[in-house]
Amino acid sequence: MKSLSKILLLILFCSIAGKFTVNAQTAGDRIKAKRIAFFTDKLQLTPAEAQKFWPVFNEYDLKKNALNIEKRKLTETFQNNQARMSEAEVDKIINRFIQISQQETELFESYNKKFRVILPAQKVMKLYLAETEFKVILLRELKANSKSSIAD
Repeated sequence: MKSLSKILLLILFCSIAGKFTVNAQTAGDRIKAKRIAFFTDKLQLTPAEAQKFWPVFNEYDLKKNALNIEKRKLTETFQNNQARMSEAEVDKIINRFIQISQQETELFESYNKKFRVILPAQKVMKLYLAETEFKVILLRELKANSKSSIAD
């Protein structure tokens, strides 16, 4: 019964998102579906919690990813141009890097409050642990897939 409710919950999420198709899912959609199933299981979300949680989490994730992209761009800019950059130019990158880190902290604090309105503290902490665990799983799968494609 528990597995059936998880499957039904996953189907509900997929239909709400409107991005998932049965026949042709992109890699991004497959990862999103895996993440939904993984987090729902790890957090033991009830249907009512899930309905409130996923829109807030998706909003948080988009904002967090935007900051990560900006950090990566700064890193790439420095790595590609460091030999030609003046001290002042490097200082600008450093200062922006620090600003982004501060924005990440503010974002985390802000959404922690939002998550705590939706979920009990135990589930919020499980969320933070699940984020790290899910990344590790994805990296392992990527590594395994790259090894198998090299062997082919």
